[in-house]
Amino acid sequence: MQAFLRGAGLDQLRLDRADACAQMESIGRSYRLMVEGLIDVLRARTSLKGEFRMQQTMIRPAENNPLKFAPNADEALLLLLRHGNPAFMAPDVAVRDSFDDLRAHQLAVMAGVEAALKHLLLRFEPAQLEERMGKPGGLSSIFNGSRQAQYWQQFTELYSNISREAQEDFQDLFGREFSRAYEAHSARQRR
Repeated sequence: MQAFLRGAGLDQLRLDRADACAQMESIGRSYRLMVEGLIDVLRARTSLKGEFRMQQTMIRPAENNPLKFAPNADEALLLLLRHGNPAFMAPDVAVRDSFDDLRAHQLAVMAGVEAALKHLLLRFEPAQLEERMGKPGGLSSIFNGSRQAQYWQQFTELYSNISREAQEDFQDLFGREFSRAYEAHSARQRR
């Protein structure tokens, strides 16, 4: 038990030896749950990357993360607890690597959402719409009346305002709706 506490950075803590077995069993259950959870989250990350045809982590001859490549939690636990296979990372390296990847993934997803939204907004930029629809029967035929021309002018002004807001304060423009959807989805997941 003291070796475990030393590894956890709690070597000054002294525990009752009578409870050591029960404590180690509880720690083992917690460790398994953490490994299963990490595997689930890493697989969700892989799934998202696959959906968008992004580069995937590939298996290598050495230093693979067992949390990413083991077929299930049992195999991952065996690889972590029986470290010595050069094809896989040491347990602490594998866990740190997993959390580093997940942190980077979170930031990359937010950057990707922001870039995709800005790109989508650009597709409605009035000059681009005019160019795409300027062919015979395009915008000129749609907006030949003064009322339609007035609507087009209002649209270009509205687009300009929305575009400026997106550039100046993306968090405010996007953040409120994102937060609402995030909280609602999180609440549904907890049920």
